[in-house]
Amino acid sequence: MDPSVVEETVREALRAALSAVSSPKVARGNPIRFDEKERIWKPIEQSIEVEYVEEERLDPKQAMRGAIPTRARLHGRLLQVDNEWKILYTPPRLPSDKELAAFFDEIRKDLGVAKLVASLAMTEEGRE
Repeated sequence: MDPSVVEETVREALRAALSAVSSPKVARGNPIRFDEKERIWKPIEQSIEVEYVEEERLDPKQAMRGAIPTRARLHGRLLQVDNEWKILYTPPRLPSDKELAAFFDEIRKDLGVAKLVASLAMTEEGRE
């Protein structure tokens, strides 16, 4: 691994993220929350609108018992749309030019920074 490979990989990831956020969708439904008393997930009686770039359907029976992917809790909103339970993944936060420049400067000084970031990213992927 060398800094130029890391920079190109980050640029490719940003292009993919920009493509995803360029055409967001909107859904209206009821948020799904964990009910402490009943110890299950269930929709609440409040309709909201959520902007999202990706969706995933959930089996309500499994989801009620807690079978909800970790990624949903990190980057998504749980919503009941009509009679379907869905995870709506919100648009990613993109780094500013200043943040990218600082990151690229850091990896040119110490490639260990890039290795640490890559390791953390892979750990997050493994939790899904």
